[in-house]
Amino acid sequence: MVKRIITYRPAWLGAILLLSLIWAGYSSSAPSDRWPEPDTKLNPDFVKHPPIAQSVTLDVLDTPEPSGANVILSATFDGPTRKRINGKYLAMTLTGDGTASQLDFLRDDGYDGDEKPGDGRYTKSFKVSNKAEVTGLVDALISTAKMPHNAYTFKNRVMVPSADIATLVTSRNTPRGKQITMNPGAANKGTPPNPDFIDHSLMITDLSVVEDPIRTYNPCTNTGNPNGAWTFGELMRQLASPNAATIASDAQTIIFIKKWLNTWNNPQIVNGELVPARPSASIINTWINLSAANGAGPGQVLLENVPFRLMAIVNRVDLRGQSGYGPSDAGEARMVFALLNDNCDARRMTVIFEYGVNRSGCQEVLDWANAWASLAGFTFPDPSFNDVLNKITDQFTLSGTNSKKPNESSINQVRTNELAIGAPWELREFNLFPGLNLVTVKQEPALKYNVQFTNADVTLLANWVNANTPAILANNYIVPDNVAGFDFLGGKSQVTGAPVGPPSPGVPGNPHHWDGDAIVGSAGHIINKDARFQFSVNTCSGCHAGETQTFFTHIDPTGWNAGIPAPLSRFLTGAPGLPLNDPFMVDDAAGRPTFASPDQRGFNDLWRRAEDLQDLIDTPCSSLFVAITSLLTEPLSGTH
Repeated sequence: MVKRIITYRPAWLGAILLLSLIWAGYSSSAPSDRWPEPDTKLNPDFVKHPPIAQSVTLDVLDTPEPSGANVILSATFDGPTRKRINGKYLAMTLTGDGTASQLDFLRDDGYDGDEKPGDGRYTKSFKVSNKAEVTGLVDALISTAKMPHNAYTFKNRVMVPSADIATLVTSRNTPRGKQITMNPGAANKGTPPNPDFIDHSLMITDLSVVEDPIRTYNPCTNTGNPNGAWTFGELMRQLASPNAATIASDAQTIIFIKKWLNTWNNPQIVNGELVPARPSASIINTWINLSAANGAGPGQVLLENVPFRLMAIVNRVDLRGQSGYGPSDAGEARMVFALLNDNCDARRMTVIFEYGVNRSGCQEVLDWANAWASLAGFTFPDPSFNDVLNKITDQFTLSGTNSKKPNESSINQVRTNELAIGAPWELREFNLFPGLNLVTVKQEPALKYNVQFTNADVTLLANWVNANTPAILANNYIVPDNVAGFDFLGGKSQVTGAPVGPPSPGVPGNPHHWDGDAIVGSAGHIINKDARFQFSVNTCSGCHAGETQTFFTHIDPTGWNAGIPAPLSRFLTGAPGLPLNDPFMVDDAAGRPTFASPDQRGFNDLWRRAEDLQDLIDTPCSSLFVAITSLLTEPLSGTH
């Protein structure tokens, strides 16, 4: 591969990495002199939507407490967050595998280092094995924090100019010792990532991988491995298998796939929304034609000739939760396919297998991240890269990888994005129970709520967004199935409106976005312009159209036919050329605050994911680091 060079300056978490040399040597937390109430337990909602502290302070004591503790962590929260905590104890699981059997507590009861009960400051004490090293390390941390920082950082998925990092980390001497205070955003300002993470560890589209003859199959030329681990048919076989001991036959898998394709042939009602029929006969006919060329009888199909080819293997460890609040996961991993016609040209349809990664607790997630990061050490093409990657993908693609889910599969959902069998562009979502069945799309209401003039439906949307603005701005919300007794979440996601540019990634594609009534003061007006954007960009259709100026697919099937890797949207890659961390700037899709001077937002999501991966592998699984990360870092909580 051609190596691209990027110039960057180190950020302050590079110094924090040194903490692993010391804090990995922590003993267990200092003993409490008062145990919380027996019913104090973890809140499972906090795994994906944790209470974020206004600040976290570490007091490194010159003289240990009577309990032996010589580091006191305290976290302050605003009023709404304290209501979410709902008590004087914040339960966490900072050691071990992240299960509820090993509880720790931040406390606001006046015990175990907490100075004043009920003041909203939650505290936990720690014993540190080498006090002198910790004191010196704090000085090194602050020194590094004052260095110049990268020009951009990320707020949710938007690139924004970096604040002075020194405003996020402060230090002072106190009569008790050294004190360091960190504010939200401080915990994820890591060393710049390895640029090779992007195409080796996060978004793998290289043809030596996606056309690997050992693991993939070309259903038109009938070359490759018909039962390859990365073929569409084999992935469907694993979904169709009841468990690892009972793997579906070709005939059973064909029935499973046909049943799924037939879901398009009839209209369905999903959460009160009509999802019209879109005949899938053209897909079946291509399958029959390709199978006939491979010797199948009239009207018969062969599993290996199902007309889909692999475009990308994607690591979404950035979608993980916070293991400090209980059993988490390692985000998702995805296999992305393009639909083919009889000539093996890609049609406008992608199918994405989106697997949950069955890892729980800090160390398992860290090991998972390191496995992906190690792929950056290879150069394409390299059969060893594919061997290592196959060992990784087997951990989520195979039946038996999660015994708690249907068919013991790790699949979370299968999503489709297509214009091949109907118009307009439409995104659908399917869950396994036990077949692939149509379900609601996530984070997007039904289309009737987006006509963008005041009526009862738009007013309901605007009222919900306005009432939930703080949570939406913090990306700490879930669009519910129902609002005020009305079905709300959509059964499909359609990208409406006439295209304003050619179907090419990274150029203006479609004006579609989510909004209420643009007239200020109207009943259907969404008041906060940033809440409008954040809500809209988190919908399927907003993310695939106006908010990111993408022409419907972030991995473009129609640009992939010329023997080159599938092109990626500018939302993913940022501005063209070098450096790799430049943003792709997009005007606010709703023209806020004014069409003459709209807000601009920058995107470079693969760089954001690379920074996240680097931060993750740089952060040790000591109990103190788990606490700091959980208290100061909001999980992405996205679906795209």
